[in-house]
Amino acid sequence: MADKTMPPTEAPTPTTDAMPGEMAAPTQEMAPQGGQVMVEMPSDAFDAIYALVTQLASGLESLKAEVDAQKGAEAGMAPEGAEAPMPPEGAGTDEEFLKSIAEQGSVR
Repeated sequence: MADKTMPPTEAPTPTTDAMPGEMAAPTQEMAPQGGQVMVEMPSDAFDAIYALVTQLASGLESLKAEVDAQKGAEAGMAPEGAEAPMPPEGAGTDEEFLKSIAEQGSVR
């Protein structure tokens, strides 16, 4: 004999038929494929994102120049015991780059 104060142990089977006054859940067939989304944001937020991406791109260009310089130095490989090649003139250290980004961010 089942206790009527306890909830049923079997889960009800889901149906796609909606009760009058209720909306039916969309099925997989009705879902849009590759839908589009429009996002709104404040102009200040967009400007901050743009500035950050621009700074990252600048840092990436600097890093690429250093990597290319190292590749060039490896191509003319010096004999063992020689000093490591110096980065190209005007290329700063990582700390200097990070400091410049922090300064630019604090100005804004």
